[in-house]
Amino acid sequence: MNKAVLLVLSGVAVLSLVVGALVGAAVIGGSGDSGPETATARDATPLPLTPPGTPTPTASPRTDGTPTSTAAPAPTPTATPTATPTPTRVPTATATRTPTPTVTPTASPTATATPTATAEPTPTTVPPREFDRAEIAALVVQFINDRRESEGLDPLESDGEGSVLERLDWMAENHSFAMAAADTAAHKLDGRSSVDRYEEYDLYRTCQWASPEESYQIRADNNELETVGRTTAGQRYQVGNEIRVNGNETAVARQVVDNWWSSSIYRERLARPNAAQIGVGLEITMSGDVFVTANLCG
Repeated sequence: MNKAVLLVLSGVAVLSLVVGALVGAAVIGGSGDSGPETATARDATPLPLTPPGTPTPTASPRTDGTPTSTAAPAPTPTATPTATPTPTRVPTATATRTPTPTVTPTASPTATATPTATAEPTPTTVPPREFDRAEIAALVVQFINDRRESEGLDPLESDGEGSVLERLDWMAENHSFAMAAADTAAHKLDGRSSVDRYEEYDLYRTCQWASPEESYQIRADNNELETVGRTTAGQRYQVGNEIRVNGNETAVARQVVDNWWSSSIYRERLARPNAAQIGVGLEITMSGDVFVTANLCG
């Protein structure tokens, strides 16, 4: 039965093909009396490329009977709103406030009273006219002999009325007056040296003596028998940070001898062995300056 059906369907298909061929031949042959027309070749008209998905234009009939192809308007693309992402809020770190520590007041120790240093009173000055020059000269001799004795030496003679001792005192005193007038302590003034003075007072040859080794004679040459000095009487002077005043004759005499003994040259002269006599003279000015001279003899 199936075979018979297939045969019938095949016959129908063949018949359809024959009918179609005959209809096509009649169309091609044309109509009327003029006979067949010769086909004219035409250039191929390029067709516009239609992008995929674009709807095919629909032919609208023109009034003159020529079909016009009216392109349907392209659909306007609808903008799809883009979803704006919601920013993620980063949590801000909250600063932890450190509590301020409570300061507990500490009891201050009781301050120990520091004893206040009592400022030493400023020494009182003394008018220069109140000082005794002769007393100061005698004390100078005493302090020199004290130092000589501490070194095992014989004391020097100064107290007497011999002509040599008197001339030693006069020579020393007159040189001190000259130093005060010149306002300087020096061995040579106005061109006159120690030798000149010893010769003037006829003491140059008298006041010579042999050295302990008997190797040479000690004479007035090169100021060998003379010391000079300067200090103050009754006036303030400063030693380091200390203010001092030689307020009496003893203080003045001690200051003179201390200064001489601090000089190696003067100390050697005043501590010469075999020296026998000394004359001391001084002058005190109205301003309180003291100029002193000591002359030795053997």
